[in-house]
Amino acid sequence: MGLSAAALVVTTVGAATSYEQQKDAAHASKKARKASRGAEAAKEAQNTRKRIREERIKRAQILAASSNSGASGSSSEAGSISALSTLTASQTAFAGSQGASADYISGKLQDASDANRRATNTLASTQLVSSGINAFSKPARTTPAPVEEGVPQIGLNP
Repeated sequence: MGLSAAALVVTTVGAATSYEQQKDAAHASKKARKASRGAEAAKEAQNTRKRIREERIKRAQILAASSNSGASGSSSEAGSISALSTLTASQTAFAGSQGASADYISGKLQDASDANRRATNTLASTQLVSSGINAFSKPARTTPAPVEEGVPQIGLNP
């Protein structure tokens, strides 16, 4: 096996190994993103429960203060409770939209990473084919043929 054929074999093995490693890295990255999304969802659910618990405590405090001051059932009490519910709902919706935005951005970054990996694999394949063509093509003559004494040279100026 010639030197160029050996170089082709080494290039082929290197390209195949690189492809497999990139594929494994992309798979691991997707698994990590999925686990991260799960952790974020759990944290968001915990924060939602905390906001709801705080709202219930504040609602109870408003009701107790209204009852103690003799304003139980008043419009002030109803307005305070309504404002509290609106604020809690708004905070919960905002947190949910932030999570969805983070998921969307993460997904698009993964798509870009996958596209880069495919481009790198295409380049490696192209270089592999080029190396194969070069390895088995007839080498170009780099030195001129020796000139014999007394033989006329065609196409050369004496």
